[in-house]
Amino acid sequence: MAYQQGPQDPRQWQTQPGQQPQQPYGPPPGYGYPPARPPKKSNTGLIILAVIGGVLLLLFGGCAVLVAVGASTSSSAGGNADTKAIADRGSIVRDGKFEFSVKEAVRAESIGSGLTEQKPQGEYILVTITVTNIGDEAQHFAGSAQKLIDAAGREYEADTGAAIWLKDSKSLYEQINPGLKVDGTVVFDVPKGLNPVAIELHDSMFSGGVRISLT
Repeated sequence: MAYQQGPQDPRQWQTQPGQQPQQPYGPPPGYGYPPARPPKKSNTGLIILAVIGGVLLLLFGGCAVLVAVGASTSSSAGGNADTKAIADRGSIVRDGKFEFSVKEAVRAESIGSGLTEQKPQGEYILVTITVTNIGDEAQHFAGSAQKLIDAAGREYEADTGAAIWLKDSKSLYEQINPGLKVDGTVVFDVPKGLNPVAIELHDSMFSGGVRISLT
């Protein structure tokens, strides 16, 4: 028996009396197409974050190395500062545009008298220095730029407040013309009984400085 092929177009399907309408071939009722797959998430953002993190790690690591090197260098420089050569007491030394020599170093329990009398926290050491301008122009000698050194390498700053009341100290901010020299007295307030080993002399606050023995 040969089968008769029905129409291909569903609209051509006809229903005979007493028969259920025939349906074209197709998916069963309730059958749907599979859901579309969600698009794959891009890893670009994660890659960018990883690269940024690596760069920051390298930067901070480099900074840490630089800080460590700087600290090591500073420590070495500090150690070298305490081992500067110390010239003999009667020597003439040079720093910048000045020549220096130590004239005398004495102790004092006070400076000034009456209402202007100044008392130290410990005791005063007064160091008188001969300063000669060897440059080509006027230069100022400042007592505040000078330092006293003890046997342990500790540095003591000058007491310019007390030096104001010292007659003829000539160490506050004394101008010295080329070829001239001045005897300036620098005042230091130190613990009682301290025996300084040297004075460090500078022609300015930023010069390297030279040391002369006080012993």
